[in-house]
Parts: sequence; structure tokens; C-alpha cells
Amino acid sequence: MLCRKGLDVQLLSISLLHIDVVIKDLGPSAEWCSTGLYGWPEHQHKTLTGNLIRDLHSHSHLPSLVGGDYNEIWFNYAKRGGPDKPHNTLDLFRETFSDRDLHDLDYSRYDFSWWNHRDDDQLVEERVDRYCASVE
Repeated sequence: MLCRKGLDVQLLSISLLHIDVVIKDLGPSAEWCSTGLYGWPEHQHKTLTGNLIRDLHSHSHLPSLVGGDYNEIWFNYAKRGGPDKPHNTLDLFRETFSDRDLHDLDYSRYDFSWWNHRDDDQLVEERVDRYCASVE
């Protein structure tokens, strides 16, 4: 995690899959949480990514920024190739963010941020990287 001069950064928690900090601007005394995240890649653990986000943000009422590789899409139109993912799974994952009032910052340079490096009819591309922030 890189920071610029003039910021006070306090580590809240860290694991192999996340780093969570509070950042305080030493000027106008703005303070917010920032979480860098790498979501569980295994299908059977996808709900753990949402649980981690809920847990991290249940302890703070500060404005938040959460970003990284979630290893999950929000909608089936955020992928090309391969079978559709179950709607109920995607709905639950998106609800993690709406429950915490986190909104997608909507990066639009590329449609997909991950692909399986196949050149045949097995090619799969997905948008799994996102940054989300609270309104504050």
C-alpha cells in the first residue's frame, strides 16, 4: 500500500487476502478506511469474500474505499464465455456492498480485468477487479 506524504496511516488488520487501514489527512483532518482485497478464488469459498468485507466494515463508521481483485463478478454480463454464474450467488455478493453503502467507482477503460489465456472456444473473460467507495 503506497501513501503520499502528509497522510497518517494506521494498520487495522492484515491477512494473506487483505490489508485494512485508517488513513488520516493531516491537513483538513479527513479520515477514512481503505481496504485492499484479494477475494477467495475457490468457488466453495466465494461467500467468505463478502463475509470479510462485512466484518471489516462493521467496526467502523468512517467513509470507506474497498478495492482489489474480488475474484467474483457482479453480473453475468461482466463476463464473456463459460456458463453463467447462479443469479442468487451474484445477488448475495452485490448485497455485501449495498449493505455497507459501497458504490462501484465504475472504471471503464477495459471491459474485463481477467481472462484464462485460452485462444479457443474455452476463452473466459471477467471483470473481477473493482474499487468501491461510500458516498462520504
